[in-house]
Amino acid sequence: MDGFSAEIPNQDAMRAQEMIRILKEEGAAGKIARLEVLYLPARILTRTQTSPQMLEKNYHYRLVITNTSVAQTLDSFVNALEKTKMTQRKDGADFRWACLIYDKNDVRILSIFLDGECTKAAIGDLSVILDGPLNNWFKANFLNCFE
Repeated sequence: MDGFSAEIPNQDAMRAQEMIRILKEEGAAGKIARLEVLYLPARILTRTQTSPQMLEKNYHYRLVITNTSVAQTLDSFVNALEKTKMTQRKDGADFRWACLIYDKNDVRILSIFLDGECTKAAIGDLSVILDGPLNNWFKANFLNCFE
């Protein structure tokens, strides 16, 4: 996978690659049951930056993708994720988007949280800056559903 920059410590880059590999394998095996997309519009002001935990409790929109449409959506998501350059991020982020991916046993496979511009992310427990197709994937696929 060429989406990971040398600026991410090697161990974190390997963990990120492993997360994506597992996601891809689970998707190919038909084990992904649903994707949940959460969104908190930037026009909604908060006193502090929105953490992943806060976003999961205080989102304004939630779209659940299941069954036949999950495979196509997952493929485009993984494709965008693989082609996105990621560098390590040490500062905070005001998360406004989330993609939560669950298997058929209702176990969360992966969580990705992004800021409103889709440039800062938390992928699992990794904090990264994104540059590439994933930046626009959420907006292109879901913004019209929410606003």
